[in-house]
Amino acid sequence: MSESRAGAAPTVGLLEQLGSFVGREDELLALSRFIRDDRLVTVTGAPGAGKTRLAVEAAAAEQRRARHQVVYVELASISDPAQVLSRVEAELAGCEHDGDARLLVLDNCEHVLGGCSRTVNAILSRHPDLRVLATSREPLRLPGEVVHVVNGLPWTSGDDAAVRLFVERAVAVVPGFELTDDNAEDVREICARLDGLPLMIELAALRVRAFPVAEIVRRLGDSASLLTTGWATAAPRHQSLRAAVGWSYDRLAEPERALARTASALSGEFGVEAAATVAAAAGVEATAVPELLAALESKSLLVAVSGSDEARFRMAGSVRHFAREHLADRGEGDRARELLADWIVDATGDFSQHGVMGGETADFFRIEHQHVNQVLTWLRSRGDDRELLLASAADAADLMKGRRPTVCGRAAEALESASAANPYRGVALSTAAVVSGAAGDFERAESFARQAIATSSAAPHDFLTSRMSVMAYFLSACSTDSADLRARLRVTTQLGDTMIMVLCLYASMRSVVADLDLMALRRSSSVIDVLDLVRESGLTGPTRCADFVHGLLLCEQERYEEAEERFSALLDENVTCVFFGFVLTALGKGEYARTLTLLVAAESRGLDESLAGIGWLSERLAKAEVAARAELSESAAEKALAVGSALNGPEAVRFARRESADLAAAPKREGRPLSDREQKIASLVAKGLTNRQIAAQMYLSVRTVETHLRNIRTARGLNTRAHLAAWYSRHYKQQRV
Repeated sequence: MSESRAGAAPTVGLLEQLGSFVGREDELLALSRFIRDDRLVTVTGAPGAGKTRLAVEAAAAEQRRARHQVVYVELASISDPAQVLSRVEAELAGCEHDGDARLLVLDNCEHVLGGCSRTVNAILSRHPDLRVLATSREPLRLPGEVVHVVNGLPWTSGDDAAVRLFVERAVAVVPGFELTDDNAEDVREICARLDGLPLMIELAALRVRAFPVAEIVRRLGDSASLLTTGWATAAPRHQSLRAAVGWSYDRLAEPERALARTASALSGEFGVEAAATVAAAAGVEATAVPELLAALESKSLLVAVSGSDEARFRMAGSVRHFAREHLADRGEGDRARELLADWIVDATGDFSQHGVMGGETADFFRIEHQHVNQVLTWLRSRGDDRELLLASAADAADLMKGRRPTVCGRAAEALESASAANPYRGVALSTAAVVSGAAGDFERAESFARQAIATSSAAPHDFLTSRMSVMAYFLSACSTDSADLRARLRVTTQLGDTMIMVLCLYASMRSVVADLDLMALRRSSSVIDVLDLVRESGLTGPTRCADFVHGLLLCEQERYEEAEERFSALLDENVTCVFFGFVLTALGKGEYARTLTLLVAAESRGLDESLAGIGWLSERLAKAEVAARAELSESAAEKALAVGSALNGPEAVRFARRESADLAAAPKREGRPLSDREQKIASLVAKGLTNRQIAAQMYLSVRTVETHLRNIRTARGLNTRAHLAAWYSRHYKQQRV
């Protein structure tokens, strides 16, 4: 490039950008590489994603580095595709050219896409020195085109670009605005609801002058009406959410508009079948849906979701708000939601007859869980009896897929408001019984089972009544006598219901563990008979549970080496209670530092919840820390606790199995960043909340809060609660400055 061009060439038609450019540093580098290596680069993305700004910044960087002479052509004002070529040629002719490389920026190609494609194809062949950087909501579809898709900015932390953009634009209208502990969560929520799209975030930030941040969050449910006034210098299509999305929507063919409208009735990700289901509300044929989805994705109104064997899509929140307005205007919303509800409920198949769910149905509920929850809410709002059926099916699907239930499942919750005449009451009571049993509340499980039997008394021989009768019979007395247990298991086996058998075996294990402290030395042979009987079932979960109980029995008999060997065979980083078996073996062998390290490593992962209700075991673990501390100096104890809090999952497993060096003897780690939960707890301490208040606000046990606080204090060398509060305020406020 000649000296006359270097660093001095004016950019033809390139607008000066008054606001700062936030984030996307890696994308600028990527575009620079593309421009260097390829002759046609197209920046695509959803409305408001920042395509123009990114392209302008990339072109300006080329200009500053004297690599290209930049020619900028804005196409929004052109309505006739045939005018694109003459407009581009005029701009190129008006640019003095002395043989240097040129970069043509074609901004907003989507509404004259055909003209742009023909123009770019022609000028690239005529001008070998020319490269083209285009922005469009869909690619130009030319050979050799490199497509760079612009997504939303990240928003999960205060340092992420979306949050920084919001704060910078808010400061522009309210100079005293700053990110604080009080508003940070609301700012992140705004950015999340707006999918990190820069235009929408800027529109929301402008509202800080009129509304507190928390109120903006509340009003974002109607973001199409809230986000209406942009910067005076912005193009008309960037003045509001409606204008930004409407620019694309107005250029769709009617079948594409119909699918965009009806798809807005879906929440979260969706597949072709879900889209076809709701599209029927607008008269769209199911066979046309795949092609229409592909068209909307290519126009950046849908985003293709990877990681699935089947095509899945999602719609940005800003697009959804706009499309839902049109859905309501056309009177198609209620019909779309009715069709979605029918589709989801029909997927339960014959679950309502016997309360047992097949694997394929469970897979469907796993994939469509967002729509299941959406339909549940809709059915509840209408007082529809099918809410009880769907809530039960959702609980059953969770159990089938190994999700750990809470004692109060959705079926039990729905039963509270369901009428006695609801036709799905029997299956709901049956499901509530199974869920309660899986959660370890066998008394409640038996109660639900007996209610299910009474409800289904009109059909005493159906499968649902039979499985509840077996469950009630088994749970009526969770015997630890092997002969009685064998008789009960024979009845359960005859039923052929694996789920009920598993729950009954777990109930037996619970009884064994609950009584183990008293029985260990006197009736160990009887306990072993029960454990062997459980192992004979061949079911993985109950067998592992039996092996764990056997390890506890060995601890009671002070056979710690054998117990540790048994626990080691069960251990992986996702276990719950097995870590606590290692605590007991370490304490029994007099390894006090190891006891504390294992205890805090387990508690910091919330593993103690699996032991709820087993009084003697929980009490034994609580005493383990006291006993270990009594044998160690204060510094040694704190060091062991700090090491445990720093162990990640695989490290904790290796330490428990003695496969790594004795980490308790290693220096504790300094400077470990706090987890999100630890940051939240520390911030609440800084605000003056008690442990009980923190536990209530974060839905944790008081003991779990205490464990997290101990981990923070030992890892950071903080002696008191006041020191922690002062450290948090100083450290995290400095990070935000």
